[in-house]
Amino acid sequence: MYFAAQAFATSVVGAIASYGVYDILKNIFVSGDFRFVWAEATELLSAQEVAESLLGTGNVYNFGVMIVPFIVAILCVVGFLFAFRMPRDYSPAEVAKSFKKMYPDLDISEYENVTHEKEEKGEILFVQIALSVLSGFLFGFIWYGMLLSSVKKLTGKGKRALFWALGCFIPFFGIFAMLRLNKALAEKAAERGIALGGRKVLSVVFGILLPLSFLNIVSLSLLQKDVNKFYAAEESQAAAEELPESKNEAAV
Repeated sequence: MYFAAQAFATSVVGAIASYGVYDILKNIFVSGDFRFVWAEATELLSAQEVAESLLGTGNVYNFGVMIVPFIVAILCVVGFLFAFRMPRDYSPAEVAKSFKKMYPDLDISEYENVTHEKEEKGEILFVQIALSVLSGFLFGFIWYGMLLSSVKKLTGKGKRALFWALGCFIPFFGIFAMLRLNKALAEKAAERGIALGGRKVLSVVFGILLPLSFLNIVSLSLLQKDVNKFYAAEESQAAAEELPESKNEAAV
């Protein structure tokens, strides 16, 4: 019944998140100067095009989609903390005591003296690690790998496989990795005249507080922000190069 109730709760939450919350969030857009607007698709225009026409700028981002990973990460941490309030022993005696609290007249004498052999701590630890990797850490693994690939593509520096393996499984290596990646981006940004955040102190601080790099969402977010600036600069440069060509074609 525990797993049945868990599946039911997951289904309800998934339905609300997919068809309720997300349908609202995906219509929220934000401009580069932090102006927000609500935009819905029409028969002729997409929601993105409607938002761009309302905000009057090409630098318009889907704010709802951008904050979804952060909502998921925060709620995963909250769920992890709430998990400590769950009973660690689901023996018949513990279940009977829980029912006794709800129904004082219930006779649980046949369960009170039943001894329950606890599982080995090694088996419990293995299950906890496996569930953690499958549920929460997997997103961090993928995100960290994608960031390494982006930095390698933009700067030509960094050993993706080595940094990924060491950063995911060696505590505090993420600090060194983030500093190296930030340095590579800063050197390339100086050549192209792109202004980056340069918040190395935050990467170090949160690298100590959150030693596993794929859980260090603060450092990863800062690095992702700098990577996004590079991609935005490339798009602006490509648009600037296409503009003279279009003018020449119009003149001909």
